[in-house]
Amino acid sequence: MYAVQGAACDTTESIEGFWKLARWARRRGGVQPTYTPTLHAGNQTYDTPERKAQVLQETLFPPPPEADLSDIPDYEYPEPLQMPAITEKEVCQAVRQAAPNKAPGPDGIPNLTLHHALAIPVFLDHLTNLFNTCLQLGYCPEHFRKSTTVVLRKPGKPDYADPKAYRPIALLNTIRKALEAVIASRISYMVEAHSLLPQTHVGGRRGRSCEHAIHLLLERVLASWRTGALVATLLTLDVSGAFDNTAHKRLIHNLRKRRVPINAVNWIASFLHHRITDIVLMEGATGQFTTDTGIPQGSPLSPILYLFYNADLIDQIHEAYPGKATVTGYIDDICILVWSQAAAANCRRLEQIHKIAEQWEAQHASKFAPAKYGLIHLWQKVRGVPRPLSSTNASTNASVKVQGVEVKPVPTLHYLGVQLDQHLTGMKQIEHAQVKATEMIAALCSIAGSTWEITLSHLHQISTWFIQAGWGFKAAENAARKALESIQHKALYRIAGAFRTTSQAALKICLNILPPMIALERAAKESYLRIATSPLMATLIEIRHSGQRPAPRNAWERRRHMQWATTPDHDPLTSPLERWGRRIAISQNRLEVIHPHVTPPWWSGLESHIAETREDALAAHQAAVHSSADIIAYTDGSLTEQGVGAAVVSPLGCQAVHIGSPATHTIYAAELRGIEMALTQIGNTERGWDIQLYWLPGHEGIYGNECADALAKEAANSPAPNSVEELTLMASTQRALRIEAASAWKSEWAASTHGNSLRRYGKNPQKHQCNYTKAYREPPHQSSFKCKFGRLRWLVILAPLMLWNQLNALVDVVVKIYAMFSSTGSRRELDYRAYLTRPDLVLKAVRFMLETGLLGQFQTLPTTYRVTTTDLGQPAA
Repeated sequence: MYAVQGAACDTTESIEGFWKLARWARRRGGVQPTYTPTLHAGNQTYDTPERKAQVLQETLFPPPPEADLSDIPDYEYPEPLQMPAITEKEVCQAVRQAAPNKAPGPDGIPNLTLHHALAIPVFLDHLTNLFNTCLQLGYCPEHFRKSTTVVLRKPGKPDYADPKAYRPIALLNTIRKALEAVIASRISYMVEAHSLLPQTHVGGRRGRSCEHAIHLLLERVLASWRTGALVATLLTLDVSGAFDNTAHKRLIHNLRKRRVPINAVNWIASFLHHRITDIVLMEGATGQFTTDTGIPQGSPLSPILYLFYNADLIDQIHEAYPGKATVTGYIDDICILVWSQAAAANCRRLEQIHKIAEQWEAQHASKFAPAKYGLIHLWQKVRGVPRPLSSTNASTNASVKVQGVEVKPVPTLHYLGVQLDQHLTGMKQIEHAQVKATEMIAALCSIAGSTWEITLSHLHQISTWFIQAGWGFKAAENAARKALESIQHKALYRIAGAFRTTSQAALKICLNILPPMIALERAAKESYLRIATSPLMATLIEIRHSGQRPAPRNAWERRRHMQWATTPDHDPLTSPLERWGRRIAISQNRLEVIHPHVTPPWWSGLESHIAETREDALAAHQAAVHSSADIIAYTDGSLTEQGVGAAVVSPLGCQAVHIGSPATHTIYAAELRGIEMALTQIGNTERGWDIQLYWLPGHEGIYGNECADALAKEAANSPAPNSVEELTLMASTQRALRIEAASAWKSEWAASTHGNSLRRYGKNPQKHQCNYTKAYREPPHQSSFKCKFGRLRWLVILAPLMLWNQLNALVDVVVKIYAMFSSTGSRRELDYRAYLTRPDLVLKAVRFMLETGLLGQFQTLPTTYRVTTTDLGQPAA
């Protein structure tokens, strides 16, 4: 048992090991297999590794149907975009962004080796030349096309004797993956800069996530309800073996028709041709085979390539049904939404739309799986709004019949991790999250025992990951309050090792964990910011404005419309995104737009130098000062309570400007404005000047630097100009949300009548109250918490005090603890608080309790697992 505890301690020394332990706790229910079970396909049984590999190859890499390529020969392609040569900066970024300890491909070279090799100039030069030559020739070396295919179980499958219950993952050569990453980054930039893909194709693109796709769907449904549609119907499609059955000729055609550079297209064609892979089971390698179909899963290029592969499906449906259907794509997940007065009419339209999908299926050699489709009818459950066409339930039971399969509607549909119910109340998602969170509490118990050496900071992160994730778009509503508070309380007990009678409010203070509703409200507003600052927000607003209510038909409707106009939050058809935008109270046109790619990947920028020490930075400055050919400009930014300012001081002139308030700007924005002002002073940068950026430490007596600092502060404290309205930065708004959450927490704590035993140690929630316990292993922080919560009285430790004082190494702490009691036995509150608030005294008090074994659960710990001076943050004697 102690060996397991020690292993857990060693595992959490690194952040990777910590999350590995967290995932183990989450999935610990099943027994991990050590071999692949006997597989069954049809009437055949496959029991040897070679036969298992054979059936897996036939199942996972089946020969795809012939694609209809009749439209390709006569197609006139548009002028392709241009792709310049690959730079050394791109190569370095691609190599360093790869995880260093990922499993390598057949060459056996781990990414960590490439990370270290980048420090060798000749290696980086040769690697860049190799990548450029491959791109210019449109050729992927044969060595790069070899891979190892690891067959993994799909989680949650009932029968692993079925070959379809496995997923192939390709382990690729690391140098090849670096080249793929460079090309994928370039294509991703061109997608956003030149709008090569549909706006509603959300997944696999930088700056877009599942929450963008969910809110895109919600905005469209609510807009249709506002226009008078009684029911909206959602159909989710499923493509069998989407990546593995990709037709290469069709993919190349789709890339060329969407203007992808021809050199990249030629390289991708070579990269996909005649690939060799070796299937590896748990029993070992089973031999190589050749595949000429599909896109290897695990490749950095695979997501962006499949976006091009099925983009035509989205465009064709939108062109055939403008304003009557919305198609949302998330890589290989496609959903179709239609709306009208009746569910049956929606189903007939979906059947017509599916015929377009079947044409795409024939052209792309894909295979739909209607048995895995999902169908749900979404309708309002609001007073005064009639149910679709009738008062019976029959109108919402209409089904869709496609390819001989009847797809029946369900009351709850799982889409992109969210449980959508028929009325979009979000309650099903809350119930689902509650069940998952309960499972996570059980997982937390397995690693948060009071004698396990897991640090408090790690347990804090696990609880946030386990408990507060996955509550959905309605998570911050009052409906989730009771469920989430109950779940969070159970988690906090496990983390702190507290008794069940401990106040919830006190637990949150000591662990510095926000109350659930405050945390979720902040998370909802931050989610709004991520969406509102993305380019997709323009599409969402366009959809929202398309759903205008018809004129009221009677006095009752007029009163309701007037009420909703004055109090939009009470309007049941206000989208969650719009509601949270109003609560933040920032106009959409005042928020910055964060573009996925500010500059092309091959843009080199200015050369910058950040010294490792202040002394090195000052030495570099002295060398520049003594060079008569250099023009030195000093820039600085300042943030005060009055505003944000930037300044530049150079031989070309001095300039300072007030750029905004702390509510709209950050100090980093001020620093960038100062650099921009310096570049503007230079004027024409095409004269061949070598412009370099150097970091200088402040307040080192450098005259130009001190002048720039003084001017920036003066500009920050000056009145703001009235001429220009500056945009609000996302970072400054996030800072305001953090301050708002902290203020709400303080108000809640002040109004609470619980946790009185803790109030003597601090009146308000403050982060520093738990900073000195976050790095502790379990026993120290649990001991101090029990004392703070008033659940372990100091009088209990008075009896064995005289015996323990014989330990010479701890005489000092005995004297100080004994000093908390007068000769009459009364406590001196000032000293008592000090021993549970001052870090140095807390460490000694905790050590006293653990060494004496006063807490029963620690008496069985061997000496090696007792708290040590290192654990307590003190140097070993």
